[in-house]
Amino acid sequence: MRTVPEGLPTHAPAATSAAEFLVQASRRYQGELILIAGGPLTNIALAMTMDPDFVHNVRKIVFMGGEVNGNVIPNRDHASYSHDFNIRFDPEAAHLVLSAKWREIVAVSPPATQIPYKPAYSRCSNSDNPVSQYLTRYAQSFPMWDEITAAVALTPNLITSSSPLVLDAIYRDFSNYGYLVSRTSKGEQDRSSATVQVVYQINTHNFLKNYQKAVCETVYDATR
Repeated sequence: MRTVPEGLPTHAPAATSAAEFLVQASRRYQGELILIAGGPLTNIALAMTMDPDFVHNVRKIVFMGGEVNGNVIPNRDHASYSHDFNIRFDPEAAHLVLSAKWREIVAVSPPATQIPYKPAYSRCSNSDNPVSQYLTRYAQSFPMWDEITAAVALTPNLITSSSPLVLDAIYRDFSNYGYLVSRTSKGEQDRSSATVQVVYQINTHNFLKNYQKAVCETVYDATR
């Protein structure tokens, strides 16, 4: 059996699929559920096909993605992020999600590529917090894609610059497969879709302050 430095998982896999879990959660927390998608939109698209009321039952969806007009900044330490991986990995799913009439849908891309891990947790190295210790020991210098996406979902007032756009993923033209197209206004073919709030900038100072407080100062019960 392969091992990893952090140790192997101790929880068994759930009996249901991720898409089934999403459907069940949307019914249980109808009108309250916020979806935070840090990866490709495959499971959300599957949940949409499983339950015609799924989109209506979700309060808000915030996804990591939304490269519009090449606004993703390459990271010097790793491969160039000139393409939006989460969209390009499954553009068919992205097309389904972006074509749906969500109550609210938010795309987070540029700000999530601009803040790396190290400045965020560098002040936590002396903390006894197990999360802080884990990050200090194992975290790498990748951008904070998922953390910023979650922060925007839970604290919308972090957003300092955004605009409403009609987005869709190209999934039929293989020369541009996986790219996003954007428009500022809806055409007849867009009447059944929601307008996406595309986030361009966030309050970096407040994000880092809140993140460091959560990681460095919050006491976690490891037995729960």
